Amino acid sequence: KNRHDPQYYDDDDDDNEEEEEENAYYADTNRNTHTGNSFFSSRFEEEDENQGMDLDPNGDQEDYGNNYQENDDYYEGEDEEEEYEDDGYMENDYASTPSTDDPSDTAVLEEDVEETEEPTKRLLVIGVDGGTESIRACCFDAMTGQVVGQPCAVSYPTHHPHPGWAEQNPSDWYQCLGQAIRDTLESLYFPKLYQVAAICMDTTCCSVVALDAHYEPLRPSLLWMDQRSAPQTRQIVKEARGDPALLAVNGQGGTSLSAEWMTPKALWLFQNEYDITWQPARTLCEYQDYLNYKLTSQMTSSACNVATRWHWDAQIAVEAGRCDARHAHFPGRPMSLYQTLGMPDLAQKLPQTCCNMGDLVGYLTHDAARDMGGLLPAGLPVIQGGPDAFVGMIGLGCIGETEGGTTSSQLCLITGSSHLHCLVVPSSTTPGEGTAPSKAGMWGPYLNAPLPGLAFGEGGQSSTGSLLKWAKHKLF
Repeated sequence: KNRHDPQYYDDDDDDNEEEEEENAYYADTNRNTHTGNSFFSSRFEEEDENQGMDLDPNGDQEDYGNNYQENDDYYEGEDEEEEYEDDGYMENDYASTPSTDDPSDTAVLEEDVEETEEPTKRLLVIGVDGGTESIRACCFDAMTGQVVGQPCAVSYPTHHPHPGWAEQNPSDWYQCLGQAIRDTLESLYFPKLYQVAAICMDTTCCSVVALDAHYEPLRPSLLWMDQRSAPQTRQIVKEARGDPALLAVNGQGGTSLSAEWMTPKALWLFQNEYDITWQPARTLCEYQDYLNYKLTSQMTSSACNVATRWHWDAQIAVEAGRCDARHAHFPGRPMSLYQTLGMPDLAQKLPQTCCNMGDLVGYLTHDAARDMGGLLPAGLPVIQGGPDAFVGMIGLGCIGETEGGTTSSQLCLITGSSHLHCLVVPSSTTPGEGTAPSKAGMWGPYLNAPLPGLAFGEGGQSSTGSLLKWAKHKLF
């Protein structure tokens, strides 16, 4: 039966087991929402200092922050409370009115009823994972991290127009994102008990998107596993050997490079689709950047991503803020590398701002709120995530503090369409005391990734999960 349908509670069938379960759920929720909420009541009553921030790349402002603060009831529907045949069901659990049909009892407690406040809503955050085969969304308790409701996944296709090529349609990502978020929110029992505080997502790394002047895709995305730029990778290693940008990627250990990364793919577009893609492209970005833009109208890159896959100095790029393209000032960008490759305008096409994992990207726009089915309010904070595997390092607990106060060094294994082995180490800022150079078969250590003040190295296999899927569909 549909628990969101008011008729569910008017059913003459005596389903005592489900009623007891719901009564217990409400009683437990009532206890949880009336304890330990001084943090929420004080924190979310404060005025958001970021209200009214510039949400439009062209400079138009809209006060989404105020909209969010004032939009308390973000679920569409009637505001009137539902009526239940079970007298006292809601009344007992909310401790607001007596559980009786006696008019005299109701009159006695009428004053108490008027003074009773509604229980504090349970705050949730929405986590989104944009993977190779699907995009997943899930609600989590903002204080405990526990899953609330059901995680929901929506799949999208991958196209292989030639051997070694892999493409996806960016519009599929956004459409499936909306469906996944709607599904996970609709899985909540009694959704009016909850308030979503923020949304954050991770996605695949190195899935490159070319956007026109209106931020619409010019072509399908070059998926992370796409290997068409292998010749460009060899060209970069040969022509730019010794460039600081290449050396920095591997901690001064060499010039290894992957065809999956941004610069080789950008060079492929420059050499093979100059007229139809490169010239009309206002922006080259990645899956993560594209979805953040669709939600907030803010085009920004991930510091973790640019430090590991774009050859940037992420710390300088974040601290510098927005680039000054008119004066060709692009802090943290590998301009010598772009000059060597003959495409210095790449710096203008990549996102002009960069933010760390956990920073505010912007606020949910009215259009995006509508695309989420009206279940989220315009003005909802959207927080920067990062590449899926690197965000997973934090979720696995590889980044923490030891008793001595230093960052622990732990190895994690991330599995999926590929396998990654990631090792987190402290990053020294003392000249001459940088992290050790990489060894054969390893990448990194990348500085200031996945978080500022850290570094990590990685190794892995690109096609482990993909090969299993291929074998399942082709051989068995």
